[in-house]
Amino acid sequence: MVSNNIPTNALTWEYIAGFFDGEGCIFFMKYKNNHVILYIGQGDKNNTPCHVIEDICDFLKGEGIKARFTHYAARSPYSREARVIVSSSASCRDWLIGMLPFLRVKKQKAIETIQLLDTKMKHRWTSPRETKTILELRQQGYGIKRIAKEVSKTHGTVKNVLQANNAYNERFKPGPAVGTHYRLHKK
Repeated sequence: MVSNNIPTNALTWEYIAGFFDGEGCIFFMKYKNNHVILYIGQGDKNNTPCHVIEDICDFLKGEGIKARFTHYAARSPYSREARVIVSSSASCRDWLIGMLPFLRVKKQKAIETIQLLDTKMKHRWTSPRETKTILELRQQGYGIKRIAKEVSKTHGTVKNVLQANNAYNERFKPGPAVGTHYRLHKK
């Protein structure tokens, strides 16, 4: 009996990019500040399983991308569409970057989307150098607001970096130019 599933080693970024060029969609939700959603859909006549779409979803999850597999009802009661959907901005960006060298039809749209995500998310992502600077400023006794101002990031981003590096709950002394009003974080 022949399996309908694709061998795991056959799924590559090249394969995913080719499939995305033919069946994929980059969708912008304008009413939600240009929120990006990526998906690949394939018709599923007579409710037969779409193993290719499931395999793509598994591949993306293996690459650390938050993907989900779902079925959508089509216009006909005898068919539906199987989809892999990614809606997290960071995961959309990772998926597009993985496919980018191999895209042909949707390459320019992917580049524009990556640029939009980079612009939209610039405060949420920190480079290793920025992370190091945030941690150094924290060790010097700077508070979250002061660090955010120094590195041009949001308070939430600084807090997330500090939490990820177990430096958020440390008590700190006021550093240079911080003044006397500061808040101690309790453990």
